[in-house]
Amino acid sequence: MKIMGIVQDKICHLLKEIKGICEAEGIRYYLGGWTALSAWCQGSCNEDMLLGHVMIHAEDADRMIDAIEERKPANRSLDHLKKNPEFPGFFLRYTAEDTTAFERYHYKGFLHQGISVHICFLASVLEDSKQNSRYELLEEGLLSRFGDDRFKTDREKKAAEYALTCLKEQSPMNVFDDWIKAHSVLSENVFCRTKLKPRFSFEGERKIFDKTRECLLNGILFSVPEDMEEFFKHLYQRHYKVVFDEGIQYPDMMISTVVPYKEFFNSIDKDAHTLILENEKVREIQRDGIAEYGPPKRYLDRVWTQVNAEQKRLSLQKIYDDVCLERIREVYARGDYEETYRILKPWQEMNQYCKDNKLNREDFIVNPKLDQLVEELGLGFGLPS
Repeated sequence: MKIMGIVQDKICHLLKEIKGICEAEGIRYYLGGWTALSAWCQGSCNEDMLLGHVMIHAEDADRMIDAIEERKPANRSLDHLKKNPEFPGFFLRYTAEDTTAFERYHYKGFLHQGISVHICFLASVLEDSKQNSRYELLEEGLLSRFGDDRFKTDREKKAAEYALTCLKEQSPMNVFDDWIKAHSVLSENVFCRTKLKPRFSFEGERKIFDKTRECLLNGILFSVPEDMEEFFKHLYQRHYKVVFDEGIQYPDMMISTVVPYKEFFNSIDKDAHTLILENEKVREIQRDGIAEYGPPKRYLDRVWTQVNAEQKRLSLQKIYDDVCLERIREVYARGDYEETYRILKPWQEMNQYCKDNKLNREDFIVNPKLDQLVEELGLGFGLPS
């Protein structure tokens, strides 16, 4: 029995859908970033990988958008600058709407805060250096509007102003189309922005992407560049196994494969907008040095702990229904205490989470009938570990 589906399985399912669309439409694609690194190093998703990454050529952008919109299954969305003025860059975000993946600090720009795959563009470096610099500043400006703004540099502020100017002078759709058109020219020098990271350049190495091979990821074959050693050399600038061993560093994130983002925020006392405003207010206090709420980080962490507890409660509600309660009763009646413990373990862990974080357990009851059953069977609220 699982509390939540495996996040990495969900990512692979999204990748498989993208693969099917690309193959049906004859669109060249490659696994990129950590997704490619996980496939190459261990043949499966890294256990802390919370986002998929695919690369396509810039000239295939519009064809890819049309193909996904035409073929995407229910509970899927495609987000990009052409339809979302707040979107933070020139890439596509393919999202499972029936999931939650909400980052504590990086929350702006996306229409749907679910588990997703970023489809990034392999784009040509423009021969006109001034034009190339302008476009690079535009990319940085779109990205600088995304998430927390506490550590903006002068260049990032300048880039954000430049991006806003471009969006005012043209529609986001035209800005996207112009960027794609400019970067679809044939050139030996190409670059790609991995997820929301800076540009990764493949100077004089477009040929890396001329030939492909297949690589297993969670039992599914995906397309990758044929010379993976050369690919990773350009992507990470050092031995890729060192990068892989270091792991991924993510900001705090609420993530669930069973609770849709909108449902989750509609089910708690504070909706997403209110939570975001509260986080911003606390960060303003951090910046201004005002101690109205006590240590600001402690206050913010407290809010986040409560939100995480509510997420756990909503996830467990879907498991501990009346059918599950009957099964607990039957298993206990036949003396299979080990199985009883296994079924109740997620619930016990939820109780322990409340205890460890000094939360009122009564505020996060999964199912009152479950509490009654546990009391009736004499198991108590603290099962032996």
